[in-house]
Amino acid sequence: MSALFISYRREDSAGWTGRLVERLKERFDEKSIFMDLDGIEPGIDFTIVLHNALESCDVLLAMIGPEWITTRDETGTLRLDDPADWVRTEIATALKRNIRVIPVLVGGAKVPTQNQLPDDLDPLAHRQAYELTDRRWNYDVEQLINTLPSRLIRFPLHTIKDLWSSKPVVIGGLVIAMLVSARFVLPSGDPLPSSQGHFPKTALPGTPGVVSRQEPPSKTWPHLINIGQETRLANHLTTCVYKVLAVQVDQSSDDTLSLGVTVRVTNEGPLNTDFGNDNFRMLVDNVPRTPTSTLDESVDPYSAKESTIMFTVPATTRQLALQLRMGDNMAMFPLDLSPLWM
Repeated sequence: MSALFISYRREDSAGWTGRLVERLKERFDEKSIFMDLDGIEPGIDFTIVLHNALESCDVLLAMIGPEWITTRDETGTLRLDDPADWVRTEIATALKRNIRVIPVLVGGAKVPTQNQLPDDLDPLAHRQAYELTDRRWNYDVEQLINTLPSRLIRFPLHTIKDLWSSKPVVIGGLVIAMLVSARFVLPSGDPLPSSQGHFPKTALPGTPGVVSRQEPPSKTWPHLINIGQETRLANHLTTCVYKVLAVQVDQSSDDTLSLGVTVRVTNEGPLNTDFGNDNFRMLVDNVPRTPTSTLDESVDPYSAKESTIMFTVPATTRQLALQLRMGDNMAMFPLDLSPLWM
C-alpha cells in the first residue's frame, strides 16, 4: 500500500496539491503515493481503502491552504469541528500512529494553533511545517522531496559506472541522453574533448547539430546527461538563478570518473556576483568534494554566463548531489544518473 499519504481539501488547496503530486510522481513510485479517492474502483468500500492506506503509510503530508481552518459544510458547520470529517480523521489517525506528519503550507497559510484545532489534532500544532511558495515553487518542492524517505524513490541506485551498458531512459522527468559512441564531433568537425579538460559551450544539449554519431554505439565514454534543474539564490548584494544545463561523465581511469557540470548563472541584480569554485561542491555519497577546475569569474549585472565545473569521483559512487552556495544560502541538486533497468 501507500508509503506517502497526501491529505488535502479540494476547496482549499486542490491546485497546489495537484502540482506537488505531479512532481512527486516524477521522483517516486506512483504506487507509493495515495492522494484521494479518484483511483478507487466503483463498488469498493472507500473507508476500507482509506483505512488501509493510513495504516500502512510512512509519511503524511497535510496540505494546509488559506481556508483550511475556515472551510464549512453545507450546514455552515466548520468541517474541522465534525469528528467524521475525512481530513480530520486522516491526520488524527497518522498522529495517533506517531508517524511523520508534515504540515505543508501553501497560499500563504500559517500553522494552526492548538486553540484552532480539535483535541485529536492538537499535536499537529507542534509538528515542523514546510512552506511552498509560488515565487520559488520548484526550489521549495525540491527541498521538501529531499526530506522524504529515499526508499520511495522510483529507481534503484547503481554505480555510475553501470551507465555505460544502459539505454536512453527518462529518470525523474529528466531526459538522460546516453550519447555513447567511439567519436563525437562538433558542427565544425572537431572531436568533442574527453576528460582532459573543459568542455566547449557549443557542446551543450539543445543546440541544433551539436553532436553527430559517426560510428556504431559502443561501450565508451563520454555520457552527456541533460539536466535542466534550476534554483534562485540570493546574498546581501544580488539574486541569481542557477541552472544546471548538463553533466558530462568521462572515465578518467579504471577507478575514477570525471564529471563536467555545465551551469548557467543569471544575475538578476544591479551588482556583479562571483562565479567560481567556491560556489560549488559535489556531495559524493554525502561527502563534499571541491572542484578540480579553476573557475574564478564574475557575472555582470542583469546578464548571464555559462561555464563548466570539473569534479573527480570514484567509479563506485552511488549517490551524487551538486551543492550550490551563495553567501549563507544553499541549494542541492541530486544528480540521479542511475539507469532505468528494463
